[in-house]
Amino acid sequence: SGFTDTYPRFSPDGTKVSFSRSTEPWVSQRNFDKWDTWVLDLATGEEQLVGSVNLLPAEAVDRSVAKTIIDVFGTILKSYWFLFLIGAIVLVVVIYLIAAKIHRNRKRKRRDVKHYRNF
Repeated sequence: SGFTDTYPRFSPDGTKVSFSRSTEPWVSQRNFDKWDTWVLDLATGEEQLVGSVNLLPAEAVDRSVAKTIIDVFGTILKSYWFLFLIGAIVLVVVIYLIAAKIHRNRKRKRRDVKHYRNF
């Protein structure tokens, strides 16, 4: 098919195999969003897409559990922008706290200098 299949896993009853398939002809395994999870029925040869944006298929191919795990994992991976936003907010808060501490220290020094001048 021109795409890469990897990480095959047999179902506990041995009738199905779950595996990851790349969405492009060549994809690094570090690009998690370029992989989908498929299930192959060994009796019929039918392939079924059970999850998008997932590199490692679940060991058991019970659709209700595997699909839920895969969908949650895919949603987390699609949320890189959310992690970046949290990091940016933390950085702004840290910079603000540092600036506030520097400002307080300068006020104290000015107050101490004025106090000594009055003697």
